[in-house]
Amino acid sequence: MRDLLRQLYELALRQRVAICLGLGLLLFVPTLSSGFYLDDFWHQALLDASMPGLSPRAFDISRELWSWDASLPGSAYLQEGSPYTLTWFADPDLEIRFFRPLSAWTLLLNHRIFGRAPFSYHAVNLAIWLLLAAAVLELHRRLLPARMSRPALLLSGLFFVLGAVHSYNVSWISARHGLLDTLLSLLSLLLYDRYRQHRGLHRLALSLALFALALGAGETALATIAWIAAYEIFLARDVVRNRLLAAFPFFALAIGYTIFYVTAGYGSHGSSWYLNPFDRPLDYLLAAVTRRIPGYLIGSLTLIPAELTQASSPIVMGIGALLLAIAVIVVAPSVRRRPELRFAAAAALGSLPLLCIEPPFTYRLLFPSAAVSLILGVSVADRARRLLAGPVRGPALWLWMATGLVVLMHAVGAPLIGESLLLDFVRNTRVETRRAVWRSMEWPQNREVSDIYLLNSPGTWTSLFLPLEDLLTSERWLRSYIPVSFHAVDTDMTRLDARTLRLQSREGFLSGYFPQSLAALVRRDPPMSAGEDFHRNGFTVVVDQVRAGIPTRLLVRFPRNLDDPDVWLLAFDGTRTRRVAPPKIGETTRLAVSRP
Repeated sequence: MRDLLRQLYELALRQRVAICLGLGLLLFVPTLSSGFYLDDFWHQALLDASMPGLSPRAFDISRELWSWDASLPGSAYLQEGSPYTLTWFADPDLEIRFFRPLSAWTLLLNHRIFGRAPFSYHAVNLAIWLLLAAAVLELHRRLLPARMSRPALLLSGLFFVLGAVHSYNVSWISARHGLLDTLLSLLSLLLYDRYRQHRGLHRLALSLALFALALGAGETALATIAWIAAYEIFLARDVVRNRLLAAFPFFALAIGYTIFYVTAGYGSHGSSWYLNPFDRPLDYLLAAVTRRIPGYLIGSLTLIPAELTQASSPIVMGIGALLLAIAVIVVAPSVRRRPELRFAAAAALGSLPLLCIEPPFTYRLLFPSAAVSLILGVSVADRARRLLAGPVRGPALWLWMATGLVVLMHAVGAPLIGESLLLDFVRNTRVETRRAVWRSMEWPQNREVSDIYLLNSPGTWTSLFLPLEDLLTSERWLRSYIPVSFHAVDTDMTRLDARTLRLQSREGFLSGYFPQSLAALVRRDPPMSAGEDFHRNGFTVVVDQVRAGIPTRLLVRFPRNLDDPDVWLLAFDGTRTRRVAPPKIGETTRLAVSRP
């Protein structure tokens, strides 16, 4: 039996690439049956509009696909921008644009060849993911070429492919830019390592070209600079002058890209979610130091997803800090001793300032995870080898327990969490599931002339994209659509006059984590104050009462008489979204959400 286990172990070491890529494929095969999600609906509408003959003007899809100021021809309610700008409390100066032409062109190619079939988009995402995993495994092998490093390489590869950080990157079509820019960045780094080891200007030129392509796929590729700097500091062995000359073209390209990015109007303005360090440097630094970097560190090295740290819960942060300290105790000795791990640690940490433009999200850790998985795999292998060489008592027992906890977090807990998130995503986005949601919506037959107002929302983000799902399903435009509330709450609705309602909720119309996240996404200062008023296309909202920055009473004035048959008030009752009749003037109706 021992010989059999030993043979299996040796086989696993020899076939680590096949094992890791096989697991990577197996884990994400279910994504092929999932459908579109949130921004995907907006992208599909934009891609449809880019088809020849559907747009009266040339549609620059590479520029507009990730720009919130893009508009849809033929859509009255989307002529001002993306669904996010439909929120009545959005900052009027809100601007968000990202430069991702290469990623946009891959989506356009998907659309041109296969149309709206989600399968083709997910198949491409899965293929990019497998190439990315192969590039990470090759990077690990380059850093640890010795035969005795095979156990550490196997562990590192398993930690990478099993990591929960990849679930949304692979399953969410709109997150393709993260997969693509990370893949191209890693290929650039591999060629850069080959150039530094064997010289050859053609290798340097190709590495630089791949870096340029990575920047065209997504702005996260800028983190490549941190990796190159870490390489020259911790791995290079020649004189400083040669190191500077080798890295200079990459830094020059990164500076030129940044100047272009800023001067061309890319980035964000008017949002507390996307903090532009050039627009709001002090807010960015404060958020990065106090909340975002700690959240990303916890998401990288512990079992706690980075997004949970956004709630600033003392319990979550306390447990996260404890688990983070244990992980650091396990990896610190190997990082101090091994230059390749010092390189990986510096590269991962150097990537975090760029990530801090957004709040902590696990899927944003895709690029750093290539380095973190190496640190974890090598450190666990080193620690196990040293502990096995001595008696298990005293401090050694505590180190065994700490090492075991790290293995449980990243080899057991992380894949379980990742697979749970993945299966939940697939279940909620399958075409039949989305069609069931669409069928539960009581849409007006005369959509082209009706004004539609959602008074009680089935989901914060879903409510924004329901009309686009309707468009993809029924191929009919809406004349007007505005979500009034982004939270399913019990609401008292009082009719003040022919066009005005007073809405009141004890819970608040933006209570809960996700509604407040939406407010941070589209507002510079998310909390609201009594007396604030908002105007959009004749639709007016006055915040009449506030509790802790959350509006609990709104005065809503509509552009048309509420008794007009083409004015539709919709409310979610906990099961379906249905039309509700406006009360008579002076009367109150209660919109109740049924709860289990």
